[in-house]
Amino acid sequence: MKLPKLLQEDQNNLEIQAIKAAINANEDLRMHERYQTILLDLHGVSKKDISKIIGRAARISSFA
Repeated sequence: MKLPKLLQEDQNNLEIQAIKAAINANEDLRMHERYQTILLDLHGVSKKDISKIIGRAARISSFA
């Protein structure tokens, strides 16, 4: 079975794999949101879109 391109890239990216492992091992909602923000950023999602997805202000989801 051939995986979609994004999933193939995920399997080859060690940073993404580490974040996904942290999400699965985590039980804290706040940390889950943080990991989700990092994962979306690694996938190239804009800061504005990340803030909409996680339901937080853009300044909170920014890494700057």
